[in-house]
Amino acid sequence: RQLTSPEHYYEFSYKIQMAHQKAKEVITEVGKEFGRTFGREYGLTESYRCDDAEIVLVTYGTIAGTAKDAVDRMREKGIDVGLLKIRYFRPFPEEEACQILKHAKKIGVIDRAVSFGHEGPFFSEIKAAMYGSNIPLYGFVAGLGGRDVSIADIESVVNYMGNNESSNLIWIGVKK
Repeated sequence: RQLTSPEHYYEFSYKIQMAHQKAKEVITEVGKEFGRTFGREYGLTESYRCDDAEIVLVTYGTIAGTAKDAVDRMREKGIDVGLLKIRYFRPFPEEEACQILKHAKKIGVIDRAVSFGHEGPFFSEIKAAMYGSNIPLYGFVAGLGGRDVSIADIESVVNYMGNNESSNLIWIGVKK
């Protein structure tokens, strides 16, 4: 079933796209309003220790809390790593992500999903956003099906990035 007739589908799709573009403004304003009310503001992204980071990990959802702990642990060991948490997949916060990632020397995206035969969906978005930047990008998949992703798993991501060329699909924590 179609949502509308072929005669109106093109305009219907256009309106959906325009609504997604407007959603960024709405999400940002609601985040500010939440901050005024509760003292904690939420935007489209959240950066953690990225200002001087040579390696920036990008992730989303519940894995971000574990990733923050991993970043702290690696920082204690002298590894300049930071974290970019993406809060919304659609509309994807391309400009915000690029602003945070533009000074990184390497970027590792940890997806908890995979587009079979391709790569992780967040990796695809970051790769498109960073097109032309010449920053090496690494696409990792971890935690599928609700499997836990540990601090050690996230440290292994950074270790991999230090010892290997960039790649679009690297599986973390696969049992042999």
